[in-house]
Amino acid sequence: MIQLWAYAHFVTHERAIDGQLLRLAVADSDRESLPNLGRAVRFVIFDVLDGMARTPCYRVRHHDPAAECDGNHELMGLLRDCQAVIAGAAGKRLADLLRSGGIRVIATSERRRPTEVAARYLAGTLTRKRIGPPGRCPAPANPSISQHHER
Repeated sequence: MIQLWAYAHFVTHERAIDGQLLRLAVADSDRESLPNLGRAVRFVIFDVLDGMARTPCYRVRHHDPAAECDGNHELMGLLRDCQAVIAGAAGKRLADLLRSGGIRVIATSERRRPTEVAARYLAGTLTRKRIGPPGRCPAPANPSISQHHER
């Protein structure tokens, strides 16, 4: 178990119900501060069950985060079994795509390690900020290729 367990008992009905698993992803790039969701190179995944968090695991993106449009669906696949993801910022298009898959997107201005961010979220003390405007990626020439863009 990790230090996070001490905070997990503060989880509210909004985040988890007793006896159910909460899988929380925290965007990570340099392990000192949180990157923009679309620019994250890896995610720290925390499984919280009955107030206890297991040792986190890491999921690494294989797609170049700089080519954010092409990587959005890869990101959706990486996080498909998570109930929430926390990042330093998030563009509206990507946040909407993840929300459509049932993943809650949380942006925060806090500059802490992923374990501390997860603990603060579970304790209800994480400072949140608004989801930003749509990212830089232009709408595709053929909208059927990428359904996450607004038409």
